[in-house]
Amino acid sequence: MSSPTTLRITIAALLAAASATALAEAPTAPSAPDTSNWKCESCPFPKGYEADATLGVLDAGHANASYGRYTGLDRSKGYADLDAHGEWRDDNGNYTRYALDDLGLDSRSGKISVGRDGRYAVTLSYAGQPHYLYDATVTPYATTGSASLPSGWVPAGSTAGMTDLAANLHGVKVGTIRKSAGLTARGILGSGFSVFGSVNHETKRGTDILGSAFLVQATQIAAAVDYQTDTVEAGVVWAGQRASLRFVLSDSKFKDAWSAYGFQNPYTPLVPSAALGMRALPPDNDARAASLSGSLALPGNTSASLAASYSQLTQDQALLASSTLPGATAPGAFDGKVNLAHYAATIGSRPLDRLSLHGRIAHDQRSDDSTPLTLAQTVTDVASGATLATPRYDYTRTRADGGADVRVAKWLTAGIGADRLEVDRTEQVARHTEDGRSYGRVRLTPLTSLVVTLKGGAAHREARGIDLSLLPANENPLLAIFNLSNRDRDFFELAATWSASATLSLGLQGQWANDDYRRSTLGLKSGRERRGSATLGWTPSDSLSFYADGGYQTRRTRQAGEYSAGAAFWEAAIKDRYWNAAAGGRYTHNHWELSADYAHAVSTGDTGVGIVGLLAAFPQLRTRYDNAGLTLGYQLTPALKLRLRYVYQNYASDDWAYDGVGPASVPNLLALGVPASAYNVNLVALSATYRFGTPAAAPKSE
Repeated sequence: MSSPTTLRITIAALLAAASATALAEAPTAPSAPDTSNWKCESCPFPKGYEADATLGVLDAGHANASYGRYTGLDRSKGYADLDAHGEWRDDNGNYTRYALDDLGLDSRSGKISVGRDGRYAVTLSYAGQPHYLYDATVTPYATTGSASLPSGWVPAGSTAGMTDLAANLHGVKVGTIRKSAGLTARGILGSGFSVFGSVNHETKRGTDILGSAFLVQATQIAAAVDYQTDTVEAGVVWAGQRASLRFVLSDSKFKDAWSAYGFQNPYTPLVPSAALGMRALPPDNDARAASLSGSLALPGNTSASLAASYSQLTQDQALLASSTLPGATAPGAFDGKVNLAHYAATIGSRPLDRLSLHGRIAHDQRSDDSTPLTLAQTVTDVASGATLATPRYDYTRTRADGGADVRVAKWLTAGIGADRLEVDRTEQVARHTEDGRSYGRVRLTPLTSLVVTLKGGAAHREARGIDLSLLPANENPLLAIFNLSNRDRDFFELAATWSASATLSLGLQGQWANDDYRRSTLGLKSGRERRGSATLGWTPSDSLSFYADGGYQTRRTRQAGEYSAGAAFWEAAIKDRYWNAAAGGRYTHNHWELSADYAHAVSTGDTGVGIVGLLAAFPQLRTRYDNAGLTLGYQLTPALKLRLRYVYQNYASDDWAYDGVGPASVPNLLALGVPASAYNVNLVALSATYRFGTPAAAPKSE
């Protein structure tokens, strides 16, 4: 068997030879005419100005952070519903367009573009991305700057003994909002060349949960988040009749307003110097990248593409001292430098009408050139731990995949495929892993209206070069490679679509997969997954349509564990199940439009843990989601449309890990009292959309 290196060299040589042959056979393209003074007199494009504007109000009754996680509708109040879209064009292809959406919400976005078709384009954009988490959490800590406790705080050995806790709790909202603004420009130079560039400024601010511990006593803090990322990108593109090239340079800088977060110890310190804790935050860093990609059309209905990129990640953030003891010194700045390289080649061919082929090979390399550091550990400012050197994480990764499809008969197409992934690591417990998969598939069309696709195969992962000396201190060696352990997988897939008539269609999908970790003593032992779904669509007339869909999924996993090196002492069995169903329809008549839909989803999780053979069940995890919507629209005039929308959403979850856990529920955890996500919201929206401006009619083609 040839080695992966030999395989890569052979494929590269074949691609190079094919590219050289194609270039030698390609005729010389005639010089392009000068089109700078041409006037578009019969372009099939609208001209003039047209736009629409939406003005309305939304009321989100009983909304909270969980409901408004990605939209910003996180409070029970009224919101403005504002959208605007428009475009202007003239006879010469000059245009201005804009799209402004959700202007009354934190998720607002907008784009404004100006340009000339075939010459240049400039776009200014903005996007808000809220990620609200919880608004029912409480803490005694101040949430600005360092986390300080109220003056006069009396520490205790457990949360039950913190006499000042209840009186000093105050509400805090956990969540962030990301805001990004960018400017992009593109210009066409002629002769197939174009250039482009962009600048983007992004901020992320808010609060997030920061956890830390003083030996066996833990605390949760709503820590402030203040990140900034600035990215610049520029590139050039060349496109010819048979080939194209693209070259891009980029630079990205990340800055954190704080390099560390300090917080007071709410517990009685084990030693006087352990009254203050300190956590490092994401460091300032820089990422630079250069990439080159291209495509080439070859003889014989064949095309190929090549890609290569090189990136460098650097950071020189000053490190914190490993202790808050008086006189403790920091080790200085960390000279971090990581280089990333990527190469890929793809080829696709259809040498015969009945045969199609495809293949791809990619190689990635990560080289850690950071200056190594030797650091002494300090455990809760009480005892000195081992002296450790910062580890390196280098790897090379090669992936190859390919396949072929043959049309055996008019009603039958058969295919095979395979992929393989090999990874070699430096200073890692598993030095080498191989992950291979092969499959076959058939596509059946016994009727013109019926298409059935079957796919099945197997996969195997193998880990080699296990070096247990690289394990962290006191880690169980039997758990060393649980996430890279040998695994066997069998899978099957089924998909079918039936167009019973011009108005009725049905789709079915099913998947079946088994995972077995036959050589694992501990960790994952097996996994089973089954899923199925169906979709029905019916359109009895142009004015009436219906749909319905549903699905089911179940996952079963089994794992084993031990407190020290040896045979399994305890085991766990987990079963997760998911159901979903939805239905809806739309009806239009004269000036009226009516649509309604409903969706329902339920998930359950059952976990059993205990001594091998004697499992005890945890309380069942359960979530339920219901969404019902009704929209009524009326076209008052050709330009003005009114719309009334009502949406009911209910989400409820039962999670024993969150339910009933307050700041003092656990003796050695000063918690934020994070609740399980839940909401019950009635959303009512009333809006009016007005369209104005009429583009000049496009000339008819001769």
